[in-house]
Formats: sequence, C-alpha cells, structure tokens
Amino acid sequence: MDIQTLILVVGFVGALVLRIDLIEVRSSTPMRSRLLSTTISFFSTISLYSIIVLAFMLYTWWIVIISILGFVMLAGVIINARNLGFFFGIKILLNILILIFGTLTWLSYL
Repeated sequence: MDIQTLILVVGFVGALVLRIDLIEVRSSTPMRSRLLSTTISFFSTISLYSIIVLAFMLYTWWIVIISILGFVMLAGVIINARNLGFFFGIKILLNILILIFGTLTWLSYL
C-alpha cells in the first residue's frame, strides 16, 4: 500500500472510533473498560494524532482539513443508534487496526 492509502485508512477508522467514543461519553451510563482496552485505545489515539501531523507535513493544510471533516461526517452517517452495539463490540479491533496501519504508515514514510 502506498502512504496516501494508509493515511486515508487510518483517518477513516480513527473517525469511526472517535464517533463511538463521543456517543459513549454522551450516554447517561458510563461504560467500564478493562486495562488492556484502555491501553490500546490510548496508544491508538496517539498513533491517530501522529498520522494527522504527518498528513499536515505531506499535504497542504486544506486537503487535510477537508479530509478530516469528510471522515467525521461519514462516520456520523454510518454509526447511529441502531448499529452502535455492533460498533461498540468491535471498537478494540478498530483501535488495533489504527495501531497496525499507523505503524505501517510511519514505516513507509521513513
């Protein structure tokens, strides 16, 4: 995979995870997480933000901003109240995908 595709995959999966987290925070009952999933989520968030910084380094600023807005709007359409349970169930897998593709992105950049 080339670096542009990897950045797009990380950005889209990251927008999905951020949408799940946003809905989880807005819920009236707090979700309890295990230490492993919290640790993976922490490192995937760092990986996502580092890929966003890399995108700003590689492309002009307006391309990155439009891509982020597009991913967030698309994630809002995809994840709704009907399928939130499914996406909450695979949230840890999405975080692992962010870590894998984020690492691949940095390795292909270097």
